[in-house]
Amino acid sequence: MYTGHWEDDKRSGPGKFTFACGDAYEGNWKANMYDGHGKYSSPETDEYEGQWQDDKMHGYGKYLFRVQGDVHEESPVPAAALPPAPRPPHPAPAPPPPANCYACSNGPPGES
Repeated sequence: MYTGHWEDDKRSGPGKFTFACGDAYEGNWKANMYDGHGKYSSPETDEYEGQWQDDKMHGYGKYLFRVQGDVHEESPVPAAALPPAPRPPHPAPAPPPPANCYACSNGPPGES
């Protein structure tokens, strides 16, 4: 479910998308993509808060590897250290999640 600003039928500006599995992205959007400052969190897996550009973690950010309890924080966050960011579908809400909640997205950024 998405709550926030829209522009030309696309998520734009501040908003929050909550996946059916409980994962959520809250932050800035640009043309349906994570862009600017935002936070992706999951009640059961990893969490990232920081800068995004074109649906990718970009620039300064803090990544919490929840299972290990490790925190990776620097600028820029190395892409190799991070999994791809899940994306919500547009405009329909996400389908019911599979057993592994973190994989409840429609795949890596850029894929539908």
